[in-house]
Amino acid sequence: MLENTAKEFDSHVFTNTIRDAVAIREAFAGFEPLFEYDPKGKAKTDVDAVLNELEREIGL
Repeated sequence: MLENTAKEFDSHVFTNTIRDAVAIREAFAGFEPLFEYDPKGKAKTDVDAVLNELEREIGL
């Protein structure tokens, strides 16, 4: 259903998701980039996956 709605608005639904993680909140609270705060964490891996999907979507 979400994908159909996205098509109606000429939009995209990502297949990858960024899970809620303590590291994201801690990095944000400390004004530190997630990639530096927890470079090997699951949240960083999730963000990488979404960014890679976005790059493929826009053709980079």
